[in-house]
Amino acid sequence: MTEESLRLAAADWLVRLQERPDDAALKDAFDDWLDADARHVIAWARMAETADAIADGEPAFRDRWDAAPGAILPSLPAPAPRHAGWRFHGRRRLTIAAVAAVCVGVLAGPSLLLHLRADHRTGAGETLMVAMDDGSHIRLGPDSAIAASFDKGHRDIRLLSGQAWFEVRPDKARPFRVMAGHVTTSVLGTGFDVRMIGTTTSVAVRHGRVRVEARGTPARELTAGQWAMATADTALKTGTEQPDLIGAWQSGDILARRLTIAAAIDELRPWFGGHIIVTDASLAARPISGIYHANDPAKALETMVYPYGGRVTRITPWLLIVSGR
Repeated sequence: MTEESLRLAAADWLVRLQERPDDAALKDAFDDWLDADARHVIAWARMAETADAIADGEPAFRDRWDAAPGAILPSLPAPAPRHAGWRFHGRRRLTIAAVAAVCVGVLAGPSLLLHLRADHRTGAGETLMVAMDDGSHIRLGPDSAIAASFDKGHRDIRLLSGQAWFEVRPDKARPFRVMAGHVTTSVLGTGFDVRMIGTTTSVAVRHGRVRVEARGTPARELTAGQWAMATADTALKTGTEQPDLIGAWQSGDILARRLTIAAAIDELRPWFGGHIIVTDASLAARPISGIYHANDPAKALETMVYPYGGRVTRITPWLLIVSGR
């Protein structure tokens, strides 16, 4: 199972245990699930920490949520008693605590490495305009990072995470390249977008011209209104878009065209300083179209899923669960 599927399973157990705190058969099934795989314990430890925060201080959280503009907080079930599912005692509680501590250390590693490699970086919901010494400008999207290497013979930018908009000053003596995952974009004087969202790397041109290369795929030249995208396992796919719509994220807008709800949520994640978990696979697979305002991630989520029978539950300020009705 992937990390995402483990999170979904843990979230599903959380909701079911909240809704049926006196169901002995459900609790037995939950124990069997925990015992089946150590990764289940890790996933549940993360979810249990959140649930414990609710059980210990829900009124304080509710006051904060109610005061927040646009907060979405459906009526939550009363916190389950401490023996009802997410609180553990004795050996199991110690095991979960130990595993969770290890897990936090493992998760912190990639973030620390990214911080050390990056020359410029943004947090969730932040954007940053970077003026390069050659006169080019780069706007970093939220939760994004770049590393720069400029010398007399080249100008190289590596997109380490997230997305960035490039306005490049031409210089034939120093080619400008952007490396993102397995995709390399060579600039011929242009304004363009490079993004790593979910498992997909994409390049889109508003004006000018670029050359895009990916492993195992012939190079493609893109001009205004053209885009190319690929994953690590697929060849470049190309298409067209209205040039003025390219880079819409710079205004805090998510443009959903040719996207499933799951893909649109991947676009939204960098704008939210927490986790978004979708528990309904059929809902996640639905295609949507529209423009969603990322400055209010919870409201944007509700707008995406409500027409298709979905709901958004804010468990804490840092966790949103999207489920079917």
